[in-house]
Amino acid sequence: MPIDPVTASINSVGRIAAASISAYRPSGVPRTGSREDRAIAYRRFSDAAVSLGMLTNGVASLHFEAGRGADKYLEPLFPRLTELGSELVCALYGLRLCAPPQVLDTAENVGKKVPSMSLPKEELAEAMDAYVQAQIAFVAAAREDLAYNPKKWQLLRKRKERAYLKNRRDTELTRP
Repeated sequence: MPIDPVTASINSVGRIAAASISAYRPSGVPRTGSREDRAIAYRRFSDAAVSLGMLTNGVASLHFEAGRGADKYLEPLFPRLTELGSELVCALYGLRLCAPPQVLDTAENVGKKVPSMSLPKEELAEAMDAYVQAQIAFVAAAREDLAYNPKKWQLLRKRKERAYLKNRRDTELTRP
């Protein structure tokens, strides 16, 4: 039985529409384990780590500078420190859902390096440096996972990056 042209065109339009709808993936809607999902999880973890480190450093610095006299001013900040610590742990659990092992290891290292405010002033400074270095390692691992670093075959991109870094280094050397 021959198919009339109207039915054939309706069927073909229907197939095209079905294919385009099934391929539709709205931007900004992350899928579990997707690159967008991992980027959001990495950002959340980085934000929590930086916030916790900055507040810890600020509270400890004020405590060391002002001594016991600052305790009444610092006391209201302790719940915020606890909240930021909880946020860091929650972000770490979020990473465990979607991050590959190499990124997860660096994130757990950041969690292990969170400085304690009970340390003496000199040891706290060293602990903060170790914490910042762990954060830098996490960001490097996250950039590698998200393929933000130039690949071997991206010669022009690598060349532009090297030129930029060289120019930046030269301008830093010439500044007074």
